[in-house]
Amino acid sequence: MPGSIFVLCEKTHVACELVTRIARAGYDVIFAAHAHEAFRHLRQLDFAAAVIAWQVGADNVVAELDDYMVPYFMFGMPASGAAAIPGQPLVVTDLNIVVPTLVNLLSAFAGVWKGQ
Repeated sequence: MPGSIFVLCEKTHVACELVTRIARAGYDVIFAAHAHEAFRHLRQLDFAAAVIAWQVGADNVVAELDDYMVPYFMFGMPASGAAAIPGQPLVVTDLNIVVPTLVNLLSAFAGVWKGQ
């Protein structure tokens, strides 16, 4: 499995909880609070998957993830004025199912990484 798990979330308490839960499940986690930080990480590192909170710039980060073919899911509910994410992204609103969803997402894309 290539890379780490990327987390984008500007709400400190939620970001801390996401990173802690994912790290406790045994994954390396790279975190960014804002889109400009996200772009720097996405251009420098390989990621296995990403968890993206609904926030300003999330739509642009998702477009970059799509360019790099990094699977992702959205976390939380979109705030008023949040940009739309194209297509029908997977959305998780419960912290208790973030890790199981991540495991399923990684399993679903395992064949892609092996060139199958």
